[in-house]
Amino acid sequence: MARHEAYRYDRNVLTWASFSMVHFLPLPIVLVTGCGGSTRNSVDAEIPCADNASCLRALTSGQTMPRNLAVDSTSAYWTNSCGPVMKVPLAGGTPTALVEDSLCPNDLAIDSTYVYLTVPSRPLQDASGFVMKVPLGGGAPTELVSGLDEPDSIAVDGSGVYWLENHDVPRLMKVPSDGGTPETLVEGLGWGEGIALDATNVYWGDDRGNGASLIMTMPKTGGQSQVLADGQDSLNAFAVYAGNVYWTTTKPIVDTEPTDSKIMTVPCAGGSPRVLAASDGFPSDLAVDGRGVYWNEYQGGKIVKVPLAGGPATTLVSDLVYPDAIALDAGNIYWTCSLVDDDKYDDGMVMARAR
Repeated sequence: MARHEAYRYDRNVLTWASFSMVHFLPLPIVLVTGCGGSTRNSVDAEIPCADNASCLRALTSGQTMPRNLAVDSTSAYWTNSCGPVMKVPLAGGTPTALVEDSLCPNDLAIDSTYVYLTVPSRPLQDASGFVMKVPLGGGAPTELVSGLDEPDSIAVDGSGVYWLENHDVPRLMKVPSDGGTPETLVEGLGWGEGIALDATNVYWGDDRGNGASLIMTMPKTGGQSQVLADGQDSLNAFAVYAGNVYWTTTKPIVDTEPTDSKIMTVPCAGGSPRVLAASDGFPSDLAVDGRGVYWNEYQGGKIVKVPLAGGPATTLVSDLVYPDAIALDAGNIYWTCSLVDDDKYDDGMVMARAR
């Protein structure tokens, strides 16, 4: 999923700008090659493994800061930072560029036929962003909507393509998946952060800064929006599963490590938000299914799981270098990770671990 932070890296500091502030985070010094730490991505829990190799595998390497990951029954799809949109078989192999242009997409979503992308406004060109789709098997891309200001998080189902637009007038928008006239469902957001769908509603995060962010919902056909949770810290990741909304929060930080991040949930129908787990490693993405809530800790270098009902969190993989996006299928956890050292950005990997 997309995150609105703009990241800048040097050898020791990660800097990002969120809704109304700039953060500086000391990065650990990691002497590695690729995304693995000194133990080459340690397996910590959940399934028996004869050795690390039986659990962990790289689907591909040599990627440029890969992010925005999605999987279907055959392939993994992701975007490279200001590079092509990529695809690789789940069994691993040679990756394929679905879109060669350096589009710098903000987010990615898939259905059974297409990959959908939000592409931000180009430098010095206001309202030049667009939403596009490209066949899963490759082919000519189709521009669905143009003239947008910073389209960001995106979701798709049979009812259409939904996205959050963040610029002069942050808003939630929708267009049919085969193109047509776009529709504004709601506007006047603080900063849209994360979007998800169920059979009837669309859900999103409205990041208004520390202690003021909102979790929102409304019917996919339009109508009145509803606040499901308020008073939230800055939002990082977002998902909906089986009648509940899940998200991560992080307090704004300056010159310190994030020590007050949380994995949160609230019923889609409304109710009291609950803390499922705490995190001190900057949770940058999460995924949910019937086996639990999974997230990656960008600063902590871990993949972590907590039961849907809450309880003790379990570290599944550790010693990763900057894991970013995460996705699930019935048999595996997938994630992207990146080595950033000496201004070299092409050691990113897409990895999998058996569940």
